[in-house]
Amino acid sequence: ENETPTSGSCGENVTWSYDADTQTLTISGSGATYDYGSKVAKAPPYADSSVYPIKHFVVDEGITKIGKYVLYSYVNSAAANTTVLDIKLPESLTEVSTYAIYKNAALKSITFPKNVTSFSATGSTIYGCTALEEIIFEGKDISGKELNLSQYRARVGMVFQQFNLFNNMNALENCVCPQLTVLHRKREEAE
Repeated sequence: ENETPTSGSCGENVTWSYDADTQTLTISGSGATYDYGSKVAKAPPYADSSVYPIKHFVVDEGITKIGKYVLYSYVNSAAANTTVLDIKLPESLTEVSTYAIYKNAALKSITFPKNVTSFSATGSTIYGCTALEEIIFEGKDISGKELNLSQYRARVGMVFQQFNLFNNMNALENCVCPQLTVLHRKREEAE
């Protein structure tokens, strides 16, 4: 009879461990987790939620990137994972990939550390987390309830998947233009 593994690798210098008593999945080590959902690594080794029901997801200090589909239940790709209640992310985290925290329907709140500078396709980073009531970033709830969106958007840069750039400007000019117009920065500062 095969014993269900409770730990393994999920990145070059990253490991995972699962505590069945507390239903806690912990990601430890240094650097980035693997990107899943590809031909190389189709699913994380702990992805079967019928074997690994996860209530608590902990990412330890030292992890810098959460890769694609790291926290996603592969038992039924059409169904949401209804067990994850809380997620703890480290200050060392700088990047959260597309679908990293995918379809976690019971998750009510998530706090992203201030050092996160890259959300790959931000809307899909937390896609399907339908119970989310608050998203905390830089100490503020950015889910829109009491946020001055115009003021916040002036501080945030976005890269769109379909660029729709001004065709009479080069890439640099397309980046500088909003800073000159909205933030009233000097050209040297904007560049």
